[in-house]
Amino acid sequence: LTGRKRFQAATRAALPVFEAVGPRIRINPLAHWTTSDQANYMRAHALRENPLVAYGYLSIGCFPCTQPVEPGEDARSGRWAGHAKTECGIHLSGLEKSLTDASL
Repeated sequence: LTGRKRFQAATRAALPVFEAVGPRIRINPLAHWTTSDQANYMRAHALRENPLVAYGYLSIGCFPCTQPVEPGEDARSGRWAGHAKTECGIHLSGLEKSLTDASL
């Protein structure tokens, strides 16, 4: 299960609710949510915004690959700045192979 939503990035605009990833199915139950849906859910359930948002972190990932977003920049521009990435490893195809090949 993921929390990915179509509104989060152009690369997610056609995100399916059920996604085949090799022999597994990844489920994106919030894929069709809008920013309003998310805000309404948070309000209805008294959920607070992540405190890092106040510091300019509009899209929050792992510590070494996330930085605050400058005014006027896309919310995800702080993710993987300086890297040729648009998704973390868990959302890419081939994850199963990379985990199998990794020497842990």
